Amino acid sequence: ELVQAASKLPRPDPLPLLSTGLFETPDDQMRTPDDPTGGVSRPLAGSEPPIEPLLAPVATEPDDLVILPLDSDIGSAAGGHVAEPDLGVTAALPTDVASGAHTEDLHEQVTVTEAIPAVAASPEPRRRRGFPWKLVLAVLVVAALAVLGVLASQLFATPTYMVPDLVELPEAEARNLVAANGWDVSVETERSDLVPVVGRVVRTAPGAGVELAEGEPFLIVVSQGPTLRELPESTGVPLSEAQTRLIERGLDVRTVEAFDEDVAPDVVISWTVPGDPTLTAGAEVEPETLVELVVSIGPAPRAVPEVTGGTLAEAQALLDPLGLSVAEIGQEFSDDAPLGAILSQSIDPGEEVERGTTIGVVTSIGPDLVAFPDISTAANYDEAAEILFQAGFTSRLVFGDAEGEVQSYRIDGETPDVGQTFRRGTQVDIRAL
Repeated sequence: ELVQAASKLPRPDPLPLLSTGLFETPDDQMRTPDDPTGGVSRPLAGSEPPIEPLLAPVATEPDDLVILPLDSDIGSAAGGHVAEPDLGVTAALPTDVASGAHTEDLHEQVTVTEAIPAVAASPEPRRRRGFPWKLVLAVLVVAALAVLGVLASQLFATPTYMVPDLVELPEAEARNLVAANGWDVSVETERSDLVPVVGRVVRTAPGAGVELAEGEPFLIVVSQGPTLRELPESTGVPLSEAQTRLIERGLDVRTVEAFDEDVAPDVVISWTVPGDPTLTAGAEVEPETLVELVVSIGPAPRAVPEVTGGTLAEAQALLDPLGLSVAEIGQEFSDDAPLGAILSQSIDPGEEVERGTTIGVVTSIGPDLVAFPDISTAANYDEAAEILFQAGFTSRLVFGDAEGEVQSYRIDGETPDVGQTFRRGTQVDIRAL
């Protein structure tokens, strides 16, 4: 449609051959890189200066323009060989014109140039890509800024130091180790079984391995010694139980035995802390403090008193305060001791016995007396002597014959009566004829 419209318009004078960006142009004739033509035009010798094509009025918005290609361009793009068209048209038209509207006004709005002789088209040279200096420069700038930022942060940032392990070090040594770090050091004390030595570091806050900046607070906890132990009540407690309580608390135990009239054996009578006897149950002491337990071994032994010569009642009165008792274990005749008197005792005086021991005694039933028998029936001395012997007497023939009849009998020069008592073994003198 454009070709038909162009045939109706007057033809202008022929234009000189124009150079395009498809041909090589010497460097000294190149325009600036932002020039889209890619080169300069060179008029032919003897020809008139080129006439600039007139452009029809177009819309101000780029979207309203349509660029119409030359036939030479079409031929070059299609086959890459020389085309010889009668004319070439270059025009800038509004979109509505390019689409065919208002063709009757083309004479007023379009300027058509004379046909330009076709020039052999050559392939567009491959555009060489230059070294990306801008990108490299940008990367270098960013890297430099990053390095400067790190250096600045290190230069102006507050220095930090790693907390060392100070546990179990003396306080003075621990302070010296962190003195150069610029921390705000404070010290507290507490008791600890883990670090029982007084003056040694128990722990720090923060702990070892933590990064801490200058000026930050740093706490050192120093040991006052081991944790204190509470003294338990041990009085009246069986010895084995009292010992277990104290040993579990890390305390030392010493036992002392003592007699006690009221506390059963192997039970604690009392206890004390020898290092401080004023301490009582509930007080706190350090580990390994010595606690002394006084343990009962029962009542004290009793020394047996002398009870012979007295009666049973007198002996019991003497033994009662000692926790002892007396018991009659036998009787004996005694020419010297009265009836009921204690002749002997089972445990010798002065011997020690436990409380509650019974003392056995033998009491007197007086002299061993026998009654004088009737010997009047005896036929001779021998028979009389036998009767006296059976009664507990002894006999002696002082006159006469043993076969003779008993004439008289006397005890200590006197004739005894039948039934009269005499000590056993008393001698009877007999006369027989």
